[in-house]
Amino acid sequence: MLRLPVELPRLLGWQFLALSDYLGGRPVFFQVDGEQLRVYADLGRAALRIGGEALVPLAGFSLRPISAPGCAGPTAGSPTSAPASR
Repeated sequence: MLRLPVELPRLLGWQFLALSDYLGGRPVFFQVDGEQLRVYADLGRAALRIGGEALVPLAGFSLRPISAPGCAGPTAGSPTSAPASR
C-alpha cells in the first residue's frame, strides 16, 4: 500500500473542500480508510456509515407489493407493477 506523507491528505482535502465551495458543490468522501478518519474530522466532516449489509429472514419474504393504508402501491413501469394491457 502506498503511504502518503502525513500532511498531504489534509492539504488535498482542504483544497477539495475549497474548490467544492467555490463551485457550489457539496463534497462527499466515500469508502474512507479507517486510518484517515481523523483527517476528515479535522476537515469538519462527520463519518456516516452507509451501504452495510442486511439480514432478511426468508420465511414469509416476498417481492410482491403489499397493500397498506395511504400507500399508492407500485408505479407504472416499476418491476413490481402489472404489465400494461393492450
